[in-house]
Amino acid sequence: MRPLNTIHIQATRKESPMDTKKKTKARKGVARRRWKGWIPTGIVVILTLATAVGYYHFARQPSPAELQAAAANCSLEKVRWAERRPVLPSKLFVGRVRSAYAVAKAIPNVVDKLYCYCQCQENMGHKSLLSCYADTHAANCNVCLTEAEMAAKMTVKGLCPAEIQKAIDQRFGSG
Repeated sequence: MRPLNTIHIQATRKESPMDTKKKTKARKGVARRRWKGWIPTGIVVILTLATAVGYYHFARQPSPAELQAAAANCSLEKVRWAERRPVLPSKLFVGRVRSAYAVAKAIPNVVDKLYCYCQCQENMGHKSLLSCYADTHAANCNVCLTEAEMAAKMTVKGLCPAEIQKAIDQRFGSG
C-alpha cells in the first residue's frame, strides 16, 4: 500500500505546460474537424446557386419561334441578303454562345442587316453580323455575342433592324 501523503500529492499536482499544450491542440483539432464538414457543404450550396442563376438567365431567352414571329412584323423581304453562307448549328456550342447562334439561325434576316462593331467587316471580309455566325468567329467575340443578344431582345419588343442598329451604334459607336 502507498502511504497516504503520496496519494494526496498526486491529487493536488498541477498540470504541466506540456499537458496544457496537448489539451489546447486537442480543442483546436475538434474545431478544425467541425469546419471541415462545412467547407464541402458550402461549396455545394454555392455551385447549386450558380447553376440556378445560370439556368434562369438562359431559360429566359426568347424561343426561335417567338423571334421569327416578331421579325415577321418588319418589312424585310425587299432587302437583299448580304451573307449567303448558312449559320453554324447552335448545338456545337454551349451557354451564351449557343443562345447567340440560335438567335442568328432564327432571325437571319434581322442579323444580316446589322453592322458588327468588332470590325470583322474591315479585317476579315465579313459582310454583316450574320457572317460572324457563319463561322466560329462569334464564339470567341464578346461584341458579336452582345449584338446578337441585343437583336433578340429588341426584335421580341417589336423593333426592326434599323432601330436595332441605332441602339447598337449608341452602345458600341464612337460618336
